Amino acid sequence: MQPDPGGDPEAGSVPVTDSAATSPVNKSPLARFRKTAKKAAGFAVMAKGGTPATPLTWKEYVHNFMDDPRFSPSAGAFSVLINVLIALSAVSFVAETLPAVEHMPLWWYLETIFISIFSVELALRYWSYPLTTKDFFSDAMNFIDLLSILPFYILLFFGWAIVDTRILRIIRLVRIFKFGRYYEPLMLIVNTFAGSIFSLALCVFFMAVGIIFFATLLWFIERGMWNIELACYQRDLCTSPERGVWQDPRGCFVFVDSGCSPYQSIPAAFYWAITTMTTVGYGDTYPVTPLGRFVAGLAMVSGILCVALPTTILAVEFADKYQIMNEQKKMSEQARYASTLNSEEQEFFSDIKALGKLHRRLDVCVPRLAILVATLSVAKADERHSALSQLSEDGFDRQVQDAHEALSRLGNRAIFSIKEYRGRISHYVPEFSAGGSVAG
Repeated sequence: MQPDPGGDPEAGSVPVTDSAATSPVNKSPLARFRKTAKKAAGFAVMAKGGTPATPLTWKEYVHNFMDDPRFSPSAGAFSVLINVLIALSAVSFVAETLPAVEHMPLWWYLETIFISIFSVELALRYWSYPLTTKDFFSDAMNFIDLLSILPFYILLFFGWAIVDTRILRIIRLVRIFKFGRYYEPLMLIVNTFAGSIFSLALCVFFMAVGIIFFATLLWFIERGMWNIELACYQRDLCTSPERGVWQDPRGCFVFVDSGCSPYQSIPAAFYWAITTMTTVGYGDTYPVTPLGRFVAGLAMVSGILCVALPTTILAVEFADKYQIMNEQKKMSEQARYASTLNSEEQEFFSDIKALGKLHRRLDVCVPRLAILVATLSVAKADERHSALSQLSEDGFDRQVQDAHEALSRLGNRAIFSIKEYRGRISHYVPEFSAGGSVAG
């Protein structure tokens, strides 16, 4: 806080000037309260444009700059630039596989630019990382960064003939996962799968049991007979009229495979079971007998159940993770804002957070209080009705109706008072520290 330009007002030797009259010492409590509230409402501006309470070292600054896009406007612009380069890199990766433009030198120049920037980024992250090298590469995102630039240096130092370039192109594709560092919802999906791993494993188990079961049934039904010439099993089975040819000796329409049966063994039938239970159904292998079609129908219905079950689990887990992410983001923003305050402003900030908690508790308690009062009123009226037998049914109904109207008026007055209170206090309470919007 700036020193008082008018001197010590208690000494009496210096007259009270305009600057002294407007100094914080001579302001009224309400004026000082409004000034502090205005500063508290501007925490975000102070955090972005001001200086931190403790000066950061170069390593700390670079680490925050590279890891947190909200650290400063320039950090946000840098994260946008990296995301654009990742997208352009993916586009060039796809476009260079076109035969007409595959051998253009443009792709090598673009890849050199991308790798140069990504290499500098990785080097700065490694230099500013506060822990050990092992901890640095234990982070999946840092390992992806390293893996995405390795193919370029392998080709640069060892030549094109040492490995199949198609393998290196596939490795380069992991570069697209760099989006996860700057795009939180992508990591949220990964965390959702990680949090639901037990439920997903259970669903995969049931899917595997179903695949084995239905593949075994179809192998038994649709395998056919051994063909000596082809040295394999060949289907020669009764089928529907549209698929077979009538044979008098067998008395049915017979379907004959032109080659070997697709169900030579139970493992060979796994492919059909997987495509059927996942509702993909390519149609390259299919049953031809009525019993085989019945088994296929059961496999389709079972597959829908196995796929639908983890969908609900993932949706619930995703909603929980998303709520936790928003709460953590809000807490980190508040902690960053609070670090720029002096002791008086931090005390005021704590009072505001406590006021926000009271707001939320009020929202929960008022409806419950209304229900309890209404229940108590009806119970009391019921007791009076039982005690006073001379009251008619119409009189009892009027009592209940009067109690309901009285409670409605009381509730409306309470809601109006709460809204009026919030309208008056909202000038002093920053929205971000009040815990978000509160329902009226």
